[in-house]
Amino acid sequence: MNHKNILILDTATKSQIVILVIQGKITTFKSRLGKNDYVPCMIPLIESVLQENNLGLNNLDALIVGVGPGSYTGTRVAVLTAKMLAFNLQIPLYQISSLLLLSSGYSYASLTPLIDARSNAFFALSLKETHIYLNEDRFESSFLKSFPNHLLIEPTTIKIDFCTIKQFAKIVSNCHLLVPNYLTKTQAELNLEKID
Repeated sequence: MNHKNILILDTATKSQIVILVIQGKITTFKSRLGKNDYVPCMIPLIESVLQENNLGLNNLDALIVGVGPGSYTGTRVAVLTAKMLAFNLQIPLYQISSLLLLSSGYSYASLTPLIDARSNAFFALSLKETHIYLNEDRFESSFLKSFPNHLLIEPTTIKIDFCTIKQFAKIVSNCHLLVPNYLTKTQAELNLEKID
């Protein structure tokens, strides 16, 4: 991944995150606490990050998006924004787990990043250095006790490292086919199943 100007987006948690990487270095990291207002704030936040660096959308060479798991509505905002920008600008789009993205700045030998999934459950994965040995899923908190170094991802615990992100980001071959990683059904889907 040798692109000059890379924009990174994530909205899987309460934090709406926009990061600009220029020549392999994070130059701007902006995070705001979302209050169910991710949609109207997404483009202004992106524009603010670009303007601080005297860049426009047309100066972007690639995009990376956190695809979840996490907030159902929140995750869709970053993914749809990234798809739209990648298609309109005709630039490469990469995807990465929000768990890996938002914990990429931690250098523990083992790490188990967690995103609250409510009802005493968490979205989680566990890794040793760069090897994932517990695949991303929704787990009960009791199951996760045997995995080391829990990191609950919250606005104050997010740490980003671009070198780690590069290791885990995967190219999206067709931006139209990229979907968020929800891992759980919405309440509406669960209600429909009860009717059937």
